[in-house]
Parts: sequence; C-alpha cells; structure tokens
Amino acid sequence: MNQRILIITTAFAPKNVIGAIRITKLVKYLERLNYDITVISPELDEYTKIDKYILSKEIEAVKKHTISQSDWFVKVFLNKRNVMLQKQSASNYMTKKQNANILKSLKAFAYSHLQFIYTIIRNLDWKKNVISFVRDNYSESEFDVVLSSYPALGDHWAANWVRKNNYAKTWFADFRDPINYETNSSWLKLKLNTYFQDKILSQTDFATCISRDLFKKFNSKYHYKLKFLPNGFDTDDLNTELSLNKPKLNKVLTFCYVGSLYGGTRSLKSFFKGLKYLIEQEDDIDVNSFKLVYAGSEFNELCNQASQFDLTDILENRGRVSRTESINIQNNSDIIIVVTWNTLKDQGILTGKLFECFLTQKTILGIVNGNLPNSEFKNIIHDVNGGFAFEDSSFDYEKEFKDLIKFLSEKNKEKQDLGFLRNNYNNNLESFDYENITKKLVSYFDN
Repeated sequence: MNQRILIITTAFAPKNVIGAIRITKLVKYLERLNYDITVISPELDEYTKIDKYILSKEIEAVKKHTISQSDWFVKVFLNKRNVMLQKQSASNYMTKKQNANILKSLKAFAYSHLQFIYTIIRNLDWKKNVISFVRDNYSESEFDVVLSSYPALGDHWAANWVRKNNYAKTWFADFRDPINYETNSSWLKLKLNTYFQDKILSQTDFATCISRDLFKKFNSKYHYKLKFLPNGFDTDDLNTELSLNKPKLNKVLTFCYVGSLYGGTRSLKSFFKGLKYLIEQEDDIDVNSFKLVYAGSEFNELCNQASQFDLTDILENRGRVSRTESINIQNNSDIIIVVTWNTLKDQGILTGKLFECFLTQKTILGIVNGNLPNSEFKNIIHDVNGGFAFEDSSFDYEKEFKDLIKFLSEKNKEKQDLGFLRNNYNNNLESFDYENITKKLVSYFDN
C-alpha cells in the first residue's frame, strides 16, 4: 500500500497567495509519485483571490477537505477585517511611517498588536474545527505522515493533535518561514512567537525550512530535527494555460517589481540611486530608455521611493493582478527586481518571487536591504548565474555600487543592440525545480 499523507495547510490552491505555491506544488509531485494524499485547508470566502492556473490534474485527483472558521468568528472578526483590507493592505495599517506624528505611530502600534491577537484567535478557532473533522471522519493509524505547512500556527497545532492522538505515525512541520522574525516585531510578539516556535519544534518529529541560514532562527536544541527544503519553480507552468506571451522587441530596458513593499520595509532605493547615477553620467542615455512596471497595492510607496531620485516618470502601475498576470508581466520585462532583507537578527530570507524568476529565466536584479552582507539570497542568484544582487550593507559598498552601475549599463547596451537580454542561467537551476525538491522531501520520509 502506498504511504498515506495528510496535509494540513492554510494556503493551498486555488488561493492566489505566494504561500500557496510551495505546498500545492509539493502535493502535485507527491501525487505523481503515487502517494495517497489528503489535504485539509480553509474554506475560501468571497474576498479570496483565486488563481485557477495553480490547479492541475494531480491537484484535482487528491482528496481535499475545506474547513471553515466558526460562524461566531466570521461575524465578530473576519467580515470586519475583510472590509478594512479592501481599503489598504494589512502591512500599511501596521507599519509605522517615517516622520509620522505620535497619533499615527500609536495607531500603527495598536493595529500591529490587534492583528497579532486576531491571528491567534483565528488559528485556535480553525485548529478546533480541524480536530473535530479528523475525529469524526478518520480512525487511528489512518495516515503514515501528517505534514503541516506554515504560515499559520493553526496548521501546526492541528497536526500536533493528529500525531499525538495516533491518527498519523510521523509529523513533519514545514516552516516556509520561521515564526519568530524580529523585523517589525515588538518585544512581546517576538517572545510569544519564539515560545510557539520552540513548542512546535519540541513536539514535531521533523521540521523543514527554505534556507540554510534560517536554521539560525530555530533553537539549536532542535537543529537535529531540521531539514533543508527550498522553495522552487515548476517547469510545467510553461506548458499549461499560463501560456506566457512572447515579449516584443524594443529599445526600452523594462524592469518590473511585483508584490508587496510591506509599507516601505522593502526598499528599491538602491536601484533608483544607481539608475539616476547612470543617466547623469552617460550622455547618450536618458530617462526614456527605462521603464519600471509595478504590480501590487502599494504604488504610492514605490512613488515615494522613486521621487527621491526624480524617477517617477519611469513608473507604470498595473495594480493588483492574478499570479498569471504577474508572471506574464515578469516574462515581458527584461529584468525582474526582487527585494529581500538580511539582518543580524533575520537571515536567510528567500522570497517566493525569486523562484518565479527561475521559471521565466529572466535576468534578476536582487536588492538586499538590512545590515548584514553575504546573504544566501545573493549567493543563490550568483550560483545559478541569474543576474546581479546588490546588498545595502556591503563591506565594500563603493565597489558594489560601481558593479551595480556597470550591470545596469551593460544590460542597457545589450537591450539597445539586440532588442532583448540573453538568458545566462546554468545547470544549478535544476535543484530548485519542484520535481527535484519533492524527491528530496520523499527521501526524508523514507529515512
């Protein structure tokens, strides 16, 4: 009999969030390997953005159960929050703006902690409903493995109950991200999140996370349980209804940035500074040679960053888009800008957008905010020869900034000469293909 795996996750197809990609692709390839898969995920409400292209025949074949929040939770909390998020993102509510007055700073502080309380209540409520469903529909020893996937605590809490009560033999806790990020986190939230994370690690049999540097965010007492399992890309996406549009040849070097700026926590200022310098230094280059296409809900924040270098004219706003539209925007651009951060407190941050670049194999301009150089993010981009990564905290900032100018200049010249940019990726890219990543996960199961 094939191994039976229960997946508990709050982000799964067809939900249009970056967190849904990882677990959906793992399930797809586990199904291809003939594992008996059952998925438990939340019921989607009317405000949920849908991405039908993340679905596949494998996903349709697995047994899926959607568990709703309790009626009281929907009435008291969820409906009101959904209305608020139609106005602006949760990050914008919670992020303290530069030069904000005391009242606005207090509001951001209050929203941040209210969001934290809301999240805990939501996860406890969903966990309770998942447990009730499993108890009513399955028997002991029903599953060989239960795999829970963060970004929600309720996933792990429910999986702990499943294994503890012998509905599954082994529990894998998948941490797409650690719980205890310190960036933009108060002392109280950090302490509580670290407690939750340590508790989960003490109870699970194994845990996976997406980068080796992230191991530092986990209690060293439990490092023997940690397994490396990166995010990745799925080459099948190029052969489905996604059907990427073929870019048109032209002379304008087109950049794109798709996704959140987290209220300004992610900054493209190094890019704007480098581009401004290039335009001022080269007589035959003007601002009309460049364009930056943005997709997301924080165009005003991007404008604020560009305005400091008089480059708002190069911006084009596409607003909020589906994943399909997002990938097509990236495919029709010459260079995809991907921003992350690397700090003494938070290392190994590998945004899912990096792996969408690997799918389209477009040139990457990585920007690493923070105060710690030599990031895993930068090393991966260079290992696959995917482009260039600039670190704001470089030990040799002047040299790296000159390298950034050189990169922009060379890519602009290549675009002028050819009308497109060449693909220079190497074979190291294969280790980030979800088919190979799933085989790595299976090796952990087997062992």
